[in-house]
Amino acid sequence: MNYKIIVFLFSVILTTQLTAQNYSVSGIVTDAITNEALPGAGIVVENTTRGTITGNSGTFELTGIKNKQVTLLISFLGYQTKVVPVIFSEPEIKNLKITLEPSTQEIGQINVTALARGQQKALIDQKLAENIKNIVSSEQIEKFPDMNAAEVIQRIPGITLQRD
Repeated sequence: MNYKIIVFLFSVILTTQLTAQNYSVSGIVTDAITNEALPGAGIVVENTTRGTITGNSGTFELTGIKNKQVTLLISFLGYQTKVVPVIFSEPEIKNLKITLEPSTQEIGQINVTALARGQQKALIDQKLAENIKNIVSSEQIEKFPDMNAAEVIQRIPGITLQRD
């Protein structure tokens, strides 16, 4: 009778120990070319919601993993996602060094256009003119304390205005 109770208690304790085992993984994520740390890289256990991101130094720690065998997905903007299988032999902290390859994409031609407005356009027109020109933009007129166009014209170099 006592033998059955001891076996029962032993099996309950053993089962509790087996189900309570959690595994942990830690490490650093770096650039494969420059070996620089990648802060903000995402590490997720595949097919779960468990995950973390790397800190400023590129390091991470992921705890509470229930399975002995998991697959980690490591991703970072501008890099190829890496798949890393991890197998735990006992409750331990696996320490990984993960390198990510930069992801390059070839895109088509890019056209950059700009439209000069206001004072900038006035200065460009003045510079490109074949003869001497002084151009006053509407922006510049707004900044002057002048009351009318005649007073604005007086501010242009070489212009003298006489009033009768």
